Parts: sequence; C-alpha cells; structure tokens
Amino acid sequence: MKALFSLLALLVAAPAAQAQAPIERVVVFGDRAQVTRKADVKCVAGRARVEFFPLPLALDERTVRAEATDGAEAVGTTLSQAPLAPDLDARRAALKARVDALAAELAAGRAKSARVGRQEQLGERYGQYTEQVLREGFRNPRPDPGLWGRTLDQLRADRVAARTARIALEAELQRLGDEHAVAQRELARLGPGTEGRGRKVEVAVDCRQATRTTVRLAYVVAGASWRPEYDLRFQPRGEAVAGPGDVELGISAVIAQSTGEDWTDARLVLSSARPWLGVQAPTPRAISVYTQKVPEQKVLVQAQEKREALAGGEAGGGRRAATDATVADAGTAVTLTLPRPVTVRADGRPYWVPVDTIKAAATAKLVALPAHSPFVYQVVQLKNPAGYPLLAGPVHLYRRGAYMGDDQLEHAGPGAPLEISLGIDSTFRLERGPKKEVNGRPGFLSDTRHLQRVYEIVLRSGARAPAEIEVREQIPVSKNAVIKVALAEKLTTAGYVVDRERGLVTWPVQLKPGGESRLDLAYTVDLPEDWKLR
Repeated sequence: MKALFSLLALLVAAPAAQAQAPIERVVVFGDRAQVTRKADVKCVAGRARVEFFPLPLALDERTVRAEATDGAEAVGTTLSQAPLAPDLDARRAALKARVDALAAELAAGRAKSARVGRQEQLGERYGQYTEQVLREGFRNPRPDPGLWGRTLDQLRADRVAARTARIALEAELQRLGDEHAVAQRELARLGPGTEGRGRKVEVAVDCRQATRTTVRLAYVVAGASWRPEYDLRFQPRGEAVAGPGDVELGISAVIAQSTGEDWTDARLVLSSARPWLGVQAPTPRAISVYTQKVPEQKVLVQAQEKREALAGGEAGGGRRAATDATVADAGTAVTLTLPRPVTVRADGRPYWVPVDTIKAAATAKLVALPAHSPFVYQVVQLKNPAGYPLLAGPVHLYRRGAYMGDDQLEHAGPGAPLEISLGIDSTFRLERGPKKEVNGRPGFLSDTRHLQRVYEIVLRSGARAPAEIEVREQIPVSKNAVIKVALAEKLTTAGYVVDRERGLVTWPVQLKPGGESRLDLAYTVDLPEDWKLR
C-alpha cells in the first residue's frame, strides 16, 4: 500500500514532459512490431513524470515496458485513452471536404468529357455529310472553289478544336484523379472519424541523484510486416554462355505497416523471429491406442520424387560480413539492423528499403533436367557470400545488365551453395522418352519380381560454338528394405556420376555446333511376388 501511495505521489506531483517522444527504434516481425520511444526529461526534487501521447489504440497493453537511465528508475506506468488534438480533427474534416469536392469535380468532368465526345462524334458525321455535298458540287457547271476551301478549312478547324478540348479535358481529369487519390490516402492515414482518441501512457520516474534522465517506452503493436527481396546481377568474364563470372547480390526488404502511427526517421531492425507462436510449452496428455485388424496390402507406387538441391555447408574462403547491415543470428531467428534511419508511413503501402550489397565470384552453367522439363537452362552457381543466412524470397535476375526474369531464392546459410536459374536457352533442344519397360515374373526357384526401365535422352544444339551441358536424371530411391533399386550400369551411357543417396545421375555432355548427343538411363527394381504395381 505504501508503494502504491508513493507511485501516486510521483504521478501527481512530478511535472510531465508534454512533447511527443520520437520513435527511436522499431523491431519489425512477420505480423507485428515492437516500437521504442525515447524522451529526455528534467528531474525536479528527485522526481519526473513522462507522458507518451498519442500512441496507437491497438497497442498490446501487456507489452508496455518503461526504463530510465543515469541511475534513475521507472517505478510505474499508467495507461489511459484521451481525445486526439483538435487540430487533427480539423485536418480530418478539411481533408474529408477536399475529397468530396474533388469527387464532385471528377463527376462533373466525366460528364463534360462524355458531352465533348458526343459533340466530336456529331462533328465527324457533319463533316462526312458536308464532304458529300461538296462532291455533288463538282457537277455544277460554275463551281465556287473559294467556298469549297473555306468550308474544308472550317471543318478542319472544328475537328482540331474538338480534339484539343478533349485532350485538355482528359489531362484535367487525370490531374483531378491524382489529387483525389492523394487526398484519400492522407485521409486514410489520419484514420476514420470514429478513432478520435489515442492511447496515453504516463511513466513515473524516481530520479534519485540524477538531475536529468532518458526514459524509453517499448510496446508491441499489430499491423506490421516485412519480407526479403533480392537482386542478382551476373556479369560473365567472357563471351561464352557458360563459364566464370562475377555476381552482385543486392539484399533489400519490403516493409508495410498500418499500426496507426508513422515511423519517422526510425532505426529499423528486421527480425525473422515468430513471437506470435507463443512461449508456453504444450502440456502432454495421455495417448490412447485403438487397434483394428485390416487386410494387409503391399503396393509398389511408381512415381518420381521431386528433386531439390540440398541447402547447407559452411562458409569457405572469401566469406565476409555485410558492410551495410548489422546482423545477429540468434539460433533460428535472424535480425538485420538497417544502416540508416528510415521513414515508413502507416498507410499499408509497401516500402522498399535497401539493406546490403555483396559482390562474389560465380559460375554460369547449362543444365538440363529431362524428367522435369524439355528445355535447357542457364544457371548461376555460387556460395552464399553473406555472413548471415539468406531467407527465402523473390529474386530479380539480370545478365550483362539485361533483365532475365524472376525466381525464388530458397533459405541458405552462410557459405551454403546457391543455384539460381537465369532462364531457358532456346538454342538447344531436349527430348526424353521410354525406350524399354520390362515387368518380369518370378523365376522357377525365385519369388522375386524383376522390373527394368530404360529411358532415352536426346540433346540437339543450334549454337554456333561448342557447349557443355550438365544433364541431371534420377532413379527411384527405395524406402522399403524388401525393395531393391539399382542402376543398370551396362545399359546406362557411360561417363555419369551417381549420387545413390538421392538417386541422382549426372552426365557432362559435350555438344558440337549443330551436333546431337544421345544418352540412355536404365535401372532395375526387385520386389517380392506378393507386391502389386500401381
């Protein structure tokens, strides 16, 4: 009780700092943000009181925390709601009137534009009629060329005037539409008239021996998000399609927020942590098992598994930390601190913010995946040159300064291998089809079925120079000990490298200009007789 009376005394007796405290720092998560405001106050008789107003109504009251520096202590906070400043209501009313006036002007302009369009069409019809009358006048034995000239000049002037009026009217409508859109966005940023109140937080400070102190207030508010975005610019070192080159990787962030307050010149921290998942561990419950005897079925499903590159690896030589962004990797969460203060308005629009630019060596290759696509692709291979993980996100691709398209960058740790496609190389043709399929029955002294699959891959070159294409194929990987899958080496074209763990078979194929190459892939599957094929 004594502590409560002390807090009330501090809140009542100490002078309050009235100016709105600026935003010092914002940590942006996937669906919310933690905002920190800072206020410098003077202590009077060992006490101080700081008022933070207006704050968003949607802030989470449970997350409000205050702290003081220079030996002072924030001993308590009070939360309340208060009307916003009258000038804000006046600005809202003025903007609403401006929006309505512009909407009325737009409606009148569109009506006038419709009338001008009808008049222009009528003038065209009159012009056609007049030209027909003049052509009839050619039959007059005593024609009047001067009248013809004056009539044609008048028709031409009327058409030019109508067209000029229409163009000017369209320009005016465009201007009014732009002003109307800007006014609507500003009105939306101020919020609807029903939100004429804001959150107020008062902090009581025990200054002790300090004469001045800095008070920071932190709170969490919903309505903010960010996502990574990348630009990859590849510059080959030679004229060949494949070979070594240099990469410039631009890392940026797209930030949007509608929290109810602008982040003006704030230090932004982007975090991949997910605080909304909760921090309380689940409570285990009893597990009940119910059994029922069912007929046993043994089925072999014939399908191809999706092939994906494995991300991983460690940073090798040449690894460097980012020069533009401060990075912290706290376990599975990654945080990036932007190097400069940024302003993000609370209008829900996406704001693009550059984060880092890193240069690295890379290699361009030609890659074919016959089982998945009938095309040959240009790809760039490199290791993640950043000193922090790259989160999954869209990447915009450029080769020799020309835009090639967009791809999706997968999550990659520092030093992890990256392979990014630059698009299709149309100078090559690729075909793949079954060459032989055998479903063998069990033998006289065996109860094992023997399946054989053979595929033929044909590569054709339309290039004017020799080229090397990496052909990537796959064979099934057994997930059952009784099923045996093996590469049929005698029937498979030599020169391959096989990864038996993933079932990947790779050939480096040399193609001459206008040349052709054929490859065979064969494998066998052995399974018990009582298994069915699907």
